[in-house]
Amino acid sequence: MQWSAIIVTFHTPPEELDRLKKQLHRARISESQIFVIDNTIVNRGFVKAVNIGIKKAFKAGSDRLLLVNPDVDLGDITTGDLEIASAHFDIWGTAMEMDNKTYLGGKIDRKTMSGGLISGKTVAKDFSHRFQKVDFVSGSLMVIKRDVLQKCGFFDTGFFLYYEDVEYCARATKAGFQVGIDRALCYQHESNSDANPKKNLYLALGRLLFKWRHGTVVSWLYELYRAPKTLYELAQAFFNSFGLIRQYSMLSLSNVVIKALNFILFLGLLRVFSQEEYGSYQVAWAHVLLLSPLLDLGTTTLGITTKPDQLAKKIPLFSSLRFWWALLLTLITCVGVIVSGEANLALLSVLVLLPTLVSMANSGTLLIITSSQGRQSLAATTAIIFHVFLVATTLCVGWLFGYIWALSAMGGLYGTYALATLLLVSRTTSLPLLDLVCGTKPLRSLISGWKRLVTHSSVFIVIGFFASMYYRIDLFLLEAFKGPMAVATYAAGYKFF
Repeated sequence: MQWSAIIVTFHTPPEELDRLKKQLHRARISESQIFVIDNTIVNRGFVKAVNIGIKKAFKAGSDRLLLVNPDVDLGDITTGDLEIASAHFDIWGTAMEMDNKTYLGGKIDRKTMSGGLISGKTVAKDFSHRFQKVDFVSGSLMVIKRDVLQKCGFFDTGFFLYYEDVEYCARATKAGFQVGIDRALCYQHESNSDANPKKNLYLALGRLLFKWRHGTVVSWLYELYRAPKTLYELAQAFFNSFGLIRQYSMLSLSNVVIKALNFILFLGLLRVFSQEEYGSYQVAWAHVLLLSPLLDLGTTTLGITTKPDQLAKKIPLFSSLRFWWALLLTLITCVGVIVSGEANLALLSVLVLLPTLVSMANSGTLLIITSSQGRQSLAATTAIIFHVFLVATTLCVGWLFGYIWALSAMGGLYGTYALATLLLVSRTTSLPLLDLVCGTKPLRSLISGWKRLVTHSSVFIVIGFFASMYYRIDLFLLEAFKGPMAVATYAAGYKFF
């Protein structure tokens, strides 16, 4: 029985490749039957490189093709050991140890069409259930019979990296071949791909392409149901595919996108609202944002510039301070609106402001945390997705039901965003929500900690206040002397400067 091995390398250290070749020689695969396809100079992608190796193995008359990654340690496994499973399977692998866990092939989730590894244990060679059927075998070590390749063809080149093994096993299963694992054999896999910043992007795209190839009606209906989550995963994977420096550029890009969305909202509101309603809307927002320059307390800049190990201990302090300060500013703003004596304006303002300041505070906390972790893309993605829903929902509700309902919808979305960002902070930091809202110390110690934070960030408070204050005051003056219709005209013109 002729065996060949196919190894795809990409910036692989020579000593690592030499180590694997020696193991393959001990496994009784000759040097002439080891085909190394190097992607370092020209990165064709893993799949195209594998197909080149398969063609070479075919020409060499191979009956068994062993696909093996250079970061795999075969130990004492030989082709004789691997051949035993050929009586049960047409495509097979062995147990795999990775990150101190043992995996036995993979299973496909038929709703999401995602492939996940199966945790398990190795067994003795005389164990009655040594050979186990699975949905797919990891491409890090996979044995394929020649007749499978002759009937099913090459690997699908639509995949660049990841999910090509899942798709090929699914295709072989549909063709009537058996796929499984020999649980008595085990290899070590040190996955170097974890360092690839584009890994999650390739995984997300690979899953969708696999679904396109093999998905059912039920799986596509479920995909429609989870579409927001799918879009979020894709956007986050895309932003994470950039390095740390570029992630800060992604924050700038997200700001540009958000400003574009707000401009779309502005154009839409001019069509949906009357001039007087739009003027009242602007004045309402001026009330809401009057004290917003004080909202941050300079803690965003302070948090981002704090060393990650020091910040990790202060997260409940930062989060609780921002949350309760936002609530206090909200209360002060409500009182100011009521005291002004403008009942209608007070109502409109309250509808919007109640959750808005808190949502701004929580989203700032999320930015602090993700910046310390080098995951700024999470904050950027969350903000973009929220603003897409905000613009679409506000315009639709305003067009269908009018001014009051549009502002109510906007307020409801800001409330949802406030909760969502707090949940993201909790998930990212593994801290309970109660700790993020109330801190982890007694009240007196907590207040002392807040004072220290404010003292350290006092310079940023002053800068932020004077940088943002002027636009709020001019709207109030204009309303006092000219009325809401003049405010609408002025605010609309301001958008173009």
